[in-house]
Amino acid sequence: MRPGPSRPRLAKSRVQFSRLLEGLTDAQLEEVALHWRFPEPLPTPLPSGASELDGLDEKSLRKLWKESEREISRIMREMRERSEQEHMFYLHHGHWPEWPE
Repeated sequence: MRPGPSRPRLAKSRVQFSRLLEGLTDAQLEEVALHWRFPEPLPTPLPSGASELDGLDEKSLRKLWKESEREISRIMREMRERSEQEHMFYLHHGHWPEWPE
């Protein structure tokens, strides 16, 4: 079995992916969030140093990604059995329609 990527390599990949996402328009991000469809051709990612994550140290990045992965897991569980309209509502408002603001 092949070992996975090293921590520094994984962190670099995540920052590169974040740069790509930060360079997308709101409409493009919506397509990614709802349908996992990326624009074609892909836009050029933000240059090195332009991402909000570029200034963080490895420990801070790791903490941020662990929190993000937990949040994504929670949202994915909540998204099961939801309609596309409910997904759109969540995307725009940050909560499900039946939740109080």
